Amino acid sequence: KDYKKAIEDANKAIDLNPEEPQHFDMRGWIYHCLKNYKKAVEDANKAIDLNPDEPQYFRLRGWAYYSLKNYDTAIKDATKAIDLNPEEPDHYYLKGDAYFHLKDYKKAVEDATKAIDLNPDNHDHFRLRGNAYFHLKDYKKAVEDATKAIDLNQDEPTHFDMRGWAYYRLKDYKKAIEDANKAIDLN
Repeated sequence: KDYKKAIEDANKAIDLNPEEPQHFDMRGWIYHCLKNYKKAVEDANKAIDLNPDEPQYFRLRGWAYYSLKNYDTAIKDATKAIDLNPEEPDHYYLKGDAYFHLKDYKKAVEDATKAIDLNPDNHDHFRLRGNAYFHLKDYKKAVEDATKAIDLNQDEPTHFDMRGWAYYRLKDYKKAIEDANKAIDLN
């Protein structure tokens, strides 16, 4: 991925049409990929100023704030994105993941469940909810969600790790060891 070239192209697009919010959104996501979250926030703010009715701009800013560990602000932006488009599962995923990092596991479960309802084929949604269930000490549901995440993506070691820990808490040590070994093998 040539992010330097992508930034140059985005800058040219902005120079040619500085009133087009999608150009700022595009550059903001590039900055996000480069882990320059403050510049991603700046570009999201410009896009929002130009079009405050586009939920994807709030999602960009929300993920940038999330990456800056400003989870409360990420939740606000995710909520605004949901208000503008309640059918987009990624908005709920962002909100739920931010709640997870604030240790509000019940709200994380609620938002992850909504994301799953809208897109039951995304393994990350099940991973998030399973992790939240684990922290709520509902290990059976954590196993169920980890298993679903594994069904959707068998190459992700964190899914096996999560399920292994849940099995461990359920005192099913044989399955816990099997999943731990599988996570190690994939890593």
